[in-house]
Amino acid sequence: MDRRTVKEEYEGLYLSSLMENRTRDVIANHVEKEQDKPLFLYIPSLTVHYDNDGYYAPEQFYSCDDSVRCDMQAMLTATEHMVRQIIGFLDDAGMWDNTLLIFASDNGAPNKAEQSNGHLRGYKYELWEGGVRTVAFMYSPSPSVLPHRGVTDCLVHVSDWYLTLVAVSGGWGAWIESGGVIPSRIFDSMGPVSVPDQGSGNVF
Repeated sequence: MDRRTVKEEYEGLYLSSLMENRTRDVIANHVEKEQDKPLFLYIPSLTVHYDNDGYYAPEQFYSCDDSVRCDMQAMLTATEHMVRQIIGFLDDAGMWDNTLLIFASDNGAPNKAEQSNGHLRGYKYELWEGGVRTVAFMYSPSPSVLPHRGVTDCLVHVSDWYLTLVAVSGGWGAWIESGGVIPSRIFDSMGPVSVPDQGSGNVF
């Protein structure tokens, strides 16, 4: 899909709604044509930003007076609604119980009015913790998909996601058997992962 198609077909549609609709179509197509294969969904929500060139969240997501902070809250509410809808699509397709959900941020808040990174020094575009330290979580309704549950305060870099997801999906066995890269726990700062026997789950 090129930019012109997006502009003409989805003009006036808020980004979270667009991504919600496209994800629904991808899931439906997967169920129809490739249900026996795992599905990886990468959904980069761009909605929660200080300046979206006037493209604010729809009125239904507002619950406070007009302010920059209220705009941000509405954008976040729209994002939460999108995630809730996508989980519903996966559940309706019979895929949710075998899915690993990862929710993560890419950076801290910018140095703008009414935004804060709490006690962390620095902002977006800076290398201080306020710019690069964020929170993330993984969730699955199935213990066989995500056997370990809890909270960790260890340091994690974005590059750790690759090793961790390969491990969680059961992919290391296939890599080793085919002469591929042998995993090293040294590079996985999230620590050793107990991997299920099969790796046929879905990730988004």
